[in-house]
Amino acid sequence: MAERGIKMQPTQHLDEDMMIELQEIMEDEFDVLLQTYLTDAVIKLESIDSALTERDHVKLRESAHSLKGSSSNIGALPLSGLCANIENLARENQISEAQKIIGGVRAEYEHVKSLLEEKLTHL
Repeated sequence: MAERGIKMQPTQHLDEDMMIELQEIMEDEFDVLLQTYLTDAVIKLESIDSALTERDHVKLRESAHSLKGSSSNIGALPLSGLCANIENLARENQISEAQKIIGGVRAEYEHVKSLLEEKLTHL
């Protein structure tokens, strides 16, 4: 959404303008979207962990790409960016480098998860 001139603060985990726009578009299904993202993200993170353990750069690239896209779609742009980093490292078969930043991905996901769960309680 940078094309529209939206700027996020470095500590902002979710793009609030995107969240408002999604809620307007999704209407009554907004909660389903958030719950689906949270459920799917856990599966994708487990797949990333598995790929790292197996040192499978193809699986790692695909899993990181998937989480990158879904995170971007809900406005979790910092998380999406971290996933893009892992995706690029996996593309270059740099599993060890990807392992160094997976902790940041998990930590960012926890922030996003907490914010989304809070939104769900207020719908």
